[in-house]
Amino acid sequence: MKEFLSYADFTETQKRQIRAAVNDTVAWHREHELPRYADGIDEFEQRILKRGAVPADIDWLFDTLTETGRRFNARSPLLSLIPVMASLDRTQMAQISANIEKGFEESKREREKEAGHDPAERIADGLHKVFRRLGLRLRQNQRARIIGQLRQRQMNQEIQDAIWQQWSQQLLEIMERRATVGFADQFSSHYYARLKLLEHSVPKIWLHDRQLFKAILLELFQSLDTEQIESMHQGLKKVRNVLLELSDRELARR
Repeated sequence: MKEFLSYADFTETQKRQIRAAVNDTVAWHREHELPRYADGIDEFEQRILKRGAVPADIDWLFDTLTETGRRFNARSPLLSLIPVMASLDRTQMAQISANIEKGFEESKREREKEAGHDPAERIADGLHKVFRRLGLRLRQNQRARIIGQLRQRQMNQEIQDAIWQQWSQQLLEIMERRATVGFADQFSSHYYARLKLLEHSVPKIWLHDRQLFKAILLELFQSLDTEQIESMHQGLKKVRNVLLELSDRELARR
């Protein structure tokens, strides 16, 4: 929220509306989604840690994550802020546009800075960081295998940035026409399109990445030893307890 509020010099009324929309989304997420995540952890343990992963389990995992993204997008605070978007003046619009452009420039600088590094190693280390939070520490041979598989990947961050830049520009153009009839529908429709954007724009890259990451996860989960499985079980148990505690706390506030 702090980052979004820095995108323009919003009025106090607009700031209150933004905070209310974000707080409402956070409350909904804690009350309704965190218990779903806890159930997902239970199913993950049954399917993958106890029974042993098969391709259908990895399909389930990807489908679950995609559906989670769809639900979250449907409750995005941005969709509650259409009245705020409609109230922006030209100065605020220019500030938002400049900040979005600044974000893409920073992404470009990051790409240039990392040009001399192996992107496969960077992604593997990012995955390992996520796994460690879930209680799983990769063996050296597992990390090396993931890096080898990632080197098959079509590194396409520049293409993806260009697609998102075009999407953002189109969104800004819709916001420029905010006084026209149908603004809310146009804004919502364009916002929802982002979940499918890569799928529609560069299907070969999208499908290639999905299949590659499915193969990486399947091989990794099938290679876990007893110690890793037990460690991940304990890590997931802690995560599950935190999720349910946050959800219960939100319900108690009501």
